[in-house]
Amino acid sequence: LSEKQKIDFILVETLLDKLNSIKPSHVNLNKLEYINNSFKGAYGQFWFESSKVIEHNKLLVGAILVVYKNSWDDSITCPYIIELFVKKEFRHLGLARNLIITCCTELRNAKQDEVALTVVASNYSARNLYRSLGFDESTI
Repeated sequence: LSEKQKIDFILVETLLDKLNSIKPSHVNLNKLEYINNSFKGAYGQFWFESSKVIEHNKLLVGAILVVYKNSWDDSITCPYIIELFVKKEFRHLGLARNLIITCCTELRNAKQDEVALTVVASNYSARNLYRSLGFDESTI
């Protein structure tokens, strides 16, 4: 397997684990179909170079997945973070911050000066993190 195929495989397994912890009402599609659709571009063309993973002892503990532009909101014309997660036991170590900074550095190197994402209003930790990194908040 190529390095990209290995990472894709690891991401699929980890995303399946993550989705298994989500209540079924939050995911309308079969979980595997949801993940496959992500990689097939259903939510925008996957941007491999700007998507990053963090491993610990060969296990994936965090990832940030980016598309060139999301496929559902024409008003957002910049790259879009479709997924950011850190496994529960590895949270509060700065890993999410590191993933975002690394991703944004890659985006800047690609001459992109904006990136968008969506966060649930009640996720205060994430909102504070994004705000501390200079993200502007807007409500949909």
